Amino acid sequence: MIETNNWVTSKIAKTFFTIVFICTAYLITGQFVVGAFDMILLLFIIDFIALTLSTDIVTGSQKPGSWKIKPLVELGFVLGLLNSAEVFASFFLGRRYFQVTSIDQIHSFGFAIMFLSGIVAYFGACGFPINHWIKVQANRRMANTF
Repeated sequence: MIETNNWVTSKIAKTFFTIVFICTAYLITGQFVVGAFDMILLLFIIDFIALTLSTDIVTGSQKPGSWKIKPLVELGFVLGLLNSAEVFASFFLGRRYFQVTSIDQIHSFGFAIMFLSGIVAYFGACGFPINHWIKVQANRRMANTF
């Protein structure tokens, strides 16, 4: 149940961050910071990584689980807002110090920031247990050998 709550919180935070960053950056700069193709590619890459790294080692329950959604949504909004603030700082510092001015540079820089932020947010918000994943992969490899 903890992993599911973390996944829900992470998904809400990522969605809120994407909406806030793209819309606010457009209102401030007058330009889209990522193109439509870039956004679709970004969604596929991040979701592919999330699906690749996920493992589902769960047993069934006789009684359905009960969810308290409001705290998950509140936490997701807070994490998304903090992530947006961090990315805005990176974006505007990059524009100032790296002289990112052309629309192609803005798209590339915006894509890079959103990609790196998405990867870091996934591992940070989900509390990804790397040791558990390594054990699961080792067990799968051993099972495939026999």
